[in-house]
Amino acid sequence: MRSSVDAWSRFAPFNAIEEFKDDFQVIAMDQRNAGRSTAPIGEDDWASYAQDQAALLEHLGVERCHVMGGCIGCSYALALIEKLGKRIASAVLQNPIGLSNGNREVFFGMVEDWARQLRPSRAEVEAAYLEAVAGRMFGGELYSASTELS
Repeated sequence: MRSSVDAWSRFAPFNAIEEFKDDFQVIAMDQRNAGRSTAPIGEDDWASYAQDQAALLEHLGVERCHVMGGCIGCSYALALIEKLGKRIASAVLQNPIGLSNGNREVFFGMVEDWARQLRPSRAEVEAAYLEAVAGRMFGGELYSASTELS
């Protein structure tokens, strides 16, 4: 939920932005309501976050690109392949997110942490909304944007 540009330098095994900047035009974005991004609070789910990424590529006029996702970004990279087809030349999936050995509570905890950081600046955000986001994102058996992306 706190996926942001600076996460590449703080949490990833390597900083893809720095690593690839000399050979590629690197485009990175803060997920909605993470990092420096703000957006209306709505029915946020896997598909809406993936749609944000596809919309950014459209806005920038990117005709063909490689994508890389780490953790939660792997699901979004796969959704972009599904949505944009041959416009995605290749994808690198680093440390894919997944449900295993009762780790669902870890993901719910991540949403709670995100909510705690978000609330001071977003008084309109109700706890029930944030609980619903957690359920939409991590309540199912598959953590994927692909089947829902329009």
